[in-house]
Amino acid sequence: MIDDALIPRLKFIEEGQFQERGGALTLRLVGDVYPASIIHAGREVVHDDPYRFRAKDVAGKVGEAIGRTFRWQSEHIRAWKHYAVRGTYGEGRGGCKRKYCDYKEALSTFMYTREWIDFLIEELSDTDKYNTVMSAGG
Repeated sequence: MIDDALIPRLKFIEEGQFQERGGALTLRLVGDVYPASIIHAGREVVHDDPYRFRAKDVAGKVGEAIGRTFRWQSEHIRAWKHYAVRGTYGEGRGGCKRKYCDYKEALSTFMYTREWIDFLIEELSDTDKYNTVMSAGG
């Protein structure tokens, strides 16, 4: 984690564009660095990984917003199949529409974005669309 007070002082340089001796003090990060979150003033944690919702979370938010039954083990499955948002576990991330879904190998599960939740709420608030999606095989 990087303290908020240090963020304005950060300067980024391209690899190989610094002097090993006699240059400015430099912190060298080696390997692949992936931020997990960004800490803002007031210590609010804002995740930078858009794929942070499990199917159960998606179903709860969508069901509440549309005022209809929307369970993760049935209605959500019909929805992701209908909109071709993801594939099978065997396909992993290769079967995902990255705008809405990603397969997290470390968790052995698919995770979804807020955009997917918002899309479903907008689509399934329409009774005809809801009925069409729910009548499809699941």
